[in-house]
Amino acid sequence: MNAHFELRRGPFRYDAQGQINQSYQETSVFTSRVSLSGVTLPAYWDGNGFRRFAKHLRILCRPASQAEWVVCFETDDLPLPVSDDPEKCSLLQQVKLAQPAEGIAFRLECEAMVAARQRFAGREQNFRPEQVPFALFYGGDHRQRRTIRWDVSNHGEGVPLNQTLWHAPLTRGTILPGNECITLAGGACFMENAWCRVGFSLRRPALTFLSWDCECTGRQSENLLEEGSLKQTMAANPAWQGPLWFDDNGRIGPFQMGEGAVSVEGARITYHRFQIGANVTATVSFELQAEQLVMDAEWEIAQDATAYEAEVWRFLFNLKKAVTCVLAPLINPHSDGAQGRCAFPAVLHAPNFGSIRLSLLEGDALLGMDSHRADAQLWAGIVAGAEVQAGGDLFLKAGRHKIRLKIEPVAAPPEKSPDHPAYRRMWAGFFGFRPELMGMSNNSASVNCLFTIHQFADGARAHGRGGIPDVHGMTRYSLELLLRGGSGYGYPEYFMDSNPSCVIAAGVLSADDQDTCWLEQYWSRIRDRAEAIMGLRNDEGLVVCTKYTANSGERIWSCNWWDVVTFGHIDAYSNALAFRALSLAAGMAHRLGYGEDASRYARSAAKLKEAYWSTLFNPATGWIAGWKSADGQLHDHAFVMINSMAICYGLVPPAERAPLMDRIQTRFKELGYTSWMYGVPGVLAPLPAQDTPKHGSGGLNREDGRDLFEVYQSAGATMSMAYYYIRALGLLNRPERAEIEQAILDSFEARIPVGGLHTGTDWRMWDGTCCGYEGLLTDQYYVLVAILQNKGCSPSALFQKPAGDDPMEGNPHGRNH
Repeated sequence: MNAHFELRRGPFRYDAQGQINQSYQETSVFTSRVSLSGVTLPAYWDGNGFRRFAKHLRILCRPASQAEWVVCFETDDLPLPVSDDPEKCSLLQQVKLAQPAEGIAFRLECEAMVAARQRFAGREQNFRPEQVPFALFYGGDHRQRRTIRWDVSNHGEGVPLNQTLWHAPLTRGTILPGNECITLAGGACFMENAWCRVGFSLRRPALTFLSWDCECTGRQSENLLEEGSLKQTMAANPAWQGPLWFDDNGRIGPFQMGEGAVSVEGARITYHRFQIGANVTATVSFELQAEQLVMDAEWEIAQDATAYEAEVWRFLFNLKKAVTCVLAPLINPHSDGAQGRCAFPAVLHAPNFGSIRLSLLEGDALLGMDSHRADAQLWAGIVAGAEVQAGGDLFLKAGRHKIRLKIEPVAAPPEKSPDHPAYRRMWAGFFGFRPELMGMSNNSASVNCLFTIHQFADGARAHGRGGIPDVHGMTRYSLELLLRGGSGYGYPEYFMDSNPSCVIAAGVLSADDQDTCWLEQYWSRIRDRAEAIMGLRNDEGLVVCTKYTANSGERIWSCNWWDVVTFGHIDAYSNALAFRALSLAAGMAHRLGYGEDASRYARSAAKLKEAYWSTLFNPATGWIAGWKSADGQLHDHAFVMINSMAICYGLVPPAERAPLMDRIQTRFKELGYTSWMYGVPGVLAPLPAQDTPKHGSGGLNREDGRDLFEVYQSAGATMSMAYYYIRALGLLNRPERAEIEQAILDSFEARIPVGGLHTGTDWRMWDGTCCGYEGLLTDQYYVLVAILQNKGCSPSALFQKPAGDDPMEGNPHGRNH
């Protein structure tokens, strides 16, 4: 049988020496010996218009006669299938082996992803070799699947063993509903209490329903698990509810198990001794108690076994219902091998529903997780009694492996917060940590952005240190990846806010350290980012984007977070962040005793502040403009967020702060804006076509942009970046603040800002019509930090110690005034 593989994209990671290792791997298993003739490596979009291709390829083979993997093919110079015409550019790299490789299993590894230079939609795509410890967007219509592509030229035949094998259902034992919270419905059993509802199949070891509500208001009636077509789910990826075993003999899930029995006694269901292949037998039980769901599981392994995946139970979540995430410490994050493996205790958070904590009471186990953005799925699997080997395989020693796991609701608000369910139920959703990609991201199935790491840092400091989950530690770890050379969306060469965001995060996260060990360890990398900011200053001390002129009509992408607004040249948003970053860099250098650096950064921050108002204030409107383009023009579209940000950072002269806020509030009243439950518009004037990119303009027709007013970043209402407006209201003691804050908190509790993946609830028109894209952006939660500060829960908690010379802290006029 002759076969041709298609590679599955997966996570980037660091190796054991802490160096970036942009590897991803796939294993395909066949029913008999295979002769491998070649592989197909699909390209993908990274969200910035770049097509990414592999540069290095290694193919490992497991011969039938031995258990060790051997390298049968390797090259460091795969050709890029790039054409001058992007419409004709192939999205596939075809690799043919000179001699077919014989074996029963193959593993493919790729490294050193590179970008092809392309031009489309009127804008040029530049490229550079990427060093990305986070997986990028799965992208376009290339679904992230574990698939096998047969080489049609050789008419390969044979069926992989991960096809469905419909075995007989489990035998029923005692079925005794114990009380009114237990119900039987056909082939399923449902158990429910005040905070949880869980459904079990009586036909096979699998869950049919799982949901929770940490506030006990009845939301557990909505199933959070994947309920899609079984045929579609199994065709797309190996994600199932229940046990999973995958070794050289194939993948076995709950629909392929052998003999076994099921019984229900009171609030306890047990799946007895069901067969998993030839050598593994399992017994798993669940018992729903008033305050917890207890799971007991036992593997019985006849002989030592090695598997790619071995989960005694897997939970498969539908991210369109809630963008569920896993918050847990990583196991050996720098080791080579499969990622996404975490230690207990772990927290599963479902936005709008709350959090549950998984605690290991007995035995040895870890939690493995992964997500599929294209299929809107995330799964978390419990791996019992396994040792993680080099390369990521799992070794299970012959014998019995018992575990006991407790699942319970948990509120994870900041150390000090208002008594409002939005903080208890929603706060943990701020931290979109992706264990399988090792970093904070837009959400649990999206990419990380370099220019938002400072938001996570501010949130982590508000949360406090330690506890479960340890969001401070997870945020610091994410920052370490970036400081060590990792990237993501927001390449510093093109995004002026990325380096400032990293420096700010370092200053905030190290502010409360009892010593300077961490800061000393990473100072050279932090300093490199600060020096990069310094190197972009003009004679007036302002940071200048050298890639984009930002002249009207250039129609390019943005140089900062505001992706469909053509910020560039002298950009008010990035310069405000640069001011905070240089102020913090001065404080960090001072703590370490580097007086010369401290003085340089402090002088540079002061000079930037002096030039900011005089350069970017528009006397014709009384507003700070979004940017000043290379032709000297101010681009002023009533940027609420930028003017509020300048107030928060002390970049507005004291006498001008209240009048500036008066103008913002007057504009809101003129437009009749009262939709605070949806968030705050970023601008209050239409964005003209000439100041938006051609790619991403959303079908703009009118040159003045009025046809898209209220849509997305052209005055769409959002909680993203609302932090600055709400905080500025607090700093200026505006009386309207309390009403707006209450509307925002009630909105989070009413499930308005945050929806399922791809629902678009993250941005809305003023009548509530969705006009976003993700459904949940972790940026949205940043506004909750501003409310904490305004209500006095921090400064006292968040800002007990100054983070260097942070203009955000202590003095509403900024320390550098």
